[in-house]
Parts: sequence; C-alpha cells; structure tokens
Amino acid sequence: MPEFSEPPAQPIGLRLRIDLVDTSPPVWRRLEISGDEKLDDFHHILQATMGWTNSHLHTFHQGRDTGFARFLTEWDMSEGDVGVAEALVRLGQVLAAPGDELHYDYDFGDGWEHRIVVEAVLDEPPKVIVCVDGGGACPPEDCGGIGGYTALAEWARGGFDSAANPGPLEAEEMRQWLPPGWHPDTFSADEVTEKLAIESAKPITVSGNSATSRRNCSTAASAS
Repeated sequence: MPEFSEPPAQPIGLRLRIDLVDTSPPVWRRLEISGDEKLDDFHHILQATMGWTNSHLHTFHQGRDTGFARFLTEWDMSEGDVGVAEALVRLGQVLAAPGDELHYDYDFGDGWEHRIVVEAVLDEPPKVIVCVDGGGACPPEDCGGIGGYTALAEWARGGFDSAANPGPLEAEEMRQWLPPGWHPDTFSADEVTEKLAIESAKPITVSGNSATSRRNCSTAASAS
C-alpha cells in the first residue's frame, strides 16, 4: 500500500520538477502548484503540462523499489482492484519536503515514465498553477516509447531527410502523422501556463443541483 500523511493544516505550495525518464536531452517541466491538488486532478495537470492527450491509462506510484505502491484510478477500481484511490489523496500528503518523489506512468504500451521531485516548499500556495521552466517537446502519442521517440527526434533534428526516415510510413506520411509543427527541441513555459489555465477552468458535472467546478476530473481513459 502507498504511504501518505494526513493533509496539512494549511495547504502548502510546491515547486516541482517533472522529468520524462530516459529522454536525452531531457524533456522536463518545472511547476509551481498548490499541495491541495488531488492526485486525480494532478493527472490532468500533468497531461496539460507535458503535452499528452489523455488517450491512455495512467498510474501514480511511489517507486518500484518500494514494491510499486500505487494509487488506484477509477479504471482500476472498476476492474475490482482494492487500495487507496488517487481521488482521495492530495499532493501535499505525498510530496511535502524537498527531495520527496512521486512517479507517474502513462500509456502502458509505450511506457512513458515521469519522475516528480519536490525542489522547494513555497511560503504559500500559488493562486494559479504556473510552469516556470522546462525543455523539450512532448513526444508524439503512440510513437513507440523512448526508442521510437529518439528515432523521430534524430530525424527532425536532421531536417526530416527522406533517406533517414525512421518509418514505418513513407517520409511524407510520417511528417503528416506528426503533430503540426512538432520539433523535439520546441518548448514554451508561457504556452504551458496558458494550457494549465484552460485545464483549470474546465467544468465538471456533479451530483445535486450544482454543476460547476474548476476542472474536469474524470479519470476514465481508453485502455492501452
């Protein structure tokens, strides 16, 4: 079972570094965020931060050296898994001090692993989530994991030379398949912050007469 503390008496602010494991040069982001965010909401925040499209399953866990203690998504619970639901745990309960880590896996087929590390505890929670730094474009969805991404990145940096096309499609089809304007070295912290503002403003449907909230926190996703 994953380990976590009681919620702090007052929400804390966190500066987090998020690394897409095994990318070189690293694909990474630095966020300032409230520790009051629940993990199921943080999943959507990570999707917007990194540039994924929420097309696959995910899991939060505390590292494979801790027995792969993971938090359960709605999908896990619908499959009958028993444990701690990510919707019941806040960031500040698992990330509370510099050096604390959390891991986020996305798309179990391509196997994207993210390492989330606390760089600093802020004096107070930020009023909005801000991406303050980072590097590298998000890999295209369904590109074949680190190996496929590395081949695509080398091809892009080489000017999309047809003779070096990594396939499996013809070079022109490959270019059309890539996200518009995609280049592995393109990154803008301001653009990520704008995406986070949009994500935070999404409404959800709730029980009763109220139907407003700051985020769509549905965690159902299609199977990989």
